[in-house]
Amino acid sequence: MKRKSIIFALLLLLNCLLLSACEEDAPVEQPEQSAEAEAAESPDPADEPAIIELEDNCIQFSVRSREPWVTGGYADYPTSGNSQVLRDHADSIVIGHYDEFIKAWNIARDLEDSSKESSEHYVEGHIYSFQVEQVVKGECSEETIYINIPYKERIRGEITNVVINDRGSIVKEATERDLYEFEVIRQFYIEPKLGERVMLFLRGDPEFDSYFAAIEPYMIAFDENDIAEVRSNFLLSEEEKLKHAQQFFKTESGRDVIYRHSNLLRDKFTDNISGKSLQQLLEEMDLD
Repeated sequence: MKRKSIIFALLLLLNCLLLSACEEDAPVEQPEQSAEAEAAESPDPADEPAIIELEDNCIQFSVRSREPWVTGGYADYPTSGNSQVLRDHADSIVIGHYDEFIKAWNIARDLEDSSKESSEHYVEGHIYSFQVEQVVKGECSEETIYINIPYKERIRGEITNVVINDRGSIVKEATERDLYEFEVIRQFYIEPKLGERVMLFLRGDPEFDSYFAAIEPYMIAFDENDIAEVRSNFLLSEEEKLKHAQQFFKTESGRDVIYRHSNLLRDKFTDNISGKSLQQLLEEMDLD
């Protein structure tokens, strides 16, 4: 009897050990994970920066980044708020008023035949007729002249994953591209007020029988008392200036693109003309 009790106790202990081993080897059942949680744990390529720093002083531009892509330009264009500087840049100075909007046209021309517009570039100009009341400088003999005012430009480009070194040389060619195309309004564009008495500082374009701005600003308006007021986007408030200098678009993939005109944001401009009379300005320019 005693022997049977010992055997039973040993069998019971062996059974407990086997059950314990099975529990340790059994897989633990995990709760199901939502798709949102899985996505949160996985790195999103769109979170990578617009410019990735690599080894050996190289950088790579990211096509998949969602950071806004900033592009733009700086126009090498003369500017001054001094009447004598305006005088010196102009071939012709006239007083009169804008009369009528004539047409829009592509200023960019074919390189081999300037009578044809460019098929690769588009820079829209607006042609206005202008009634001349007085010629201050130059040999303008017509009563009606035509003024060409650049209005907007079509910009094409691409964001690629090209790798370049600190000397600007390409180390690895691009394998991904995100294209963009949009039209930007020129930073100095001001729509003329028809009938307003103004003085214009111009240069001639004999090929197209028209004139264009010689400098920025190129237009001074006069009130009924012949008091001058410069017409220029340089004189806008900082908030309004930023609206002209910075425009927003998207690439084909939907990424934000910021186009910035650097002149309005960087160039210093002091208006030494507004508030003076027409007679004062004529004396300053000393054209007799």
